[in-house]
Amino acid sequence: ADRSEDFRVTYCAFSLDLFSEAAFRLDPAFFAALREQPIVRLHPRLVEGASIWFQMAGYTYRDRDNMFRNTIIRNRLQNVLLEAFDKMQRFGSRRQAVSETTTRQTELFHRFVSLVHENCAHEREVTFYADRLCISTRYLSTIVRSIAHTTAKEFIDRSVILEIKMLLQSTDLSVQEIAYRLHFPDQSYLGRFFKKHTGESPTEYRNTKK
Repeated sequence: ADRSEDFRVTYCAFSLDLFSEAAFRLDPAFFAALREQPIVRLHPRLVEGASIWFQMAGYTYRDRDNMFRNTIIRNRLQNVLLEAFDKMQRFGSRRQAVSETTTRQTELFHRFVSLVHENCAHEREVTFYADRLCISTRYLSTIVRSIAHTTAKEFIDRSVILEIKMLLQSTDLSVQEIAYRLHFPDQSYLGRFFKKHTGESPTEYRNTKK
């Protein structure tokens, strides 16, 4: 590809699991805006801030003996995403309003994601979300599959798994207490659900993240 002699690029790559944990609570509209406008020109002060973030990320990446390495990386990634979200919220209106032209299906998908974030701790059935959106479960499944390339049920379950992971990592709640908080019948049921989707028990996962 054509490029100038002074062209330079810096980037970071993250595993899907780590990125999902960092971005779990971000508004889906943020990622829609990124998809519509993936390249932006930054103010020099923001460029300086991004440069510092890359230096810190590189330092932590190389510090392989740090017992909190993954948690620090996840938190820093979440911080930079929140910074980007803030700037898009504050300055995005000055740019062309591309998001106003989103399709009906995209709008329904964004509402579905928001509903899942708000309710997945106690509602895990597709019918609940379809009813809240006033559409059929079949239509909701079609929308989710076309946009997220997964089923609606898989999307809900993945959100529940992320919720469990965050509680295991960031709290001292017992597995039984987490099961109660997330409306699972008991600790064993949560353990089977978690292992089915991750390949390890909640206790094993918590121990690996210490």
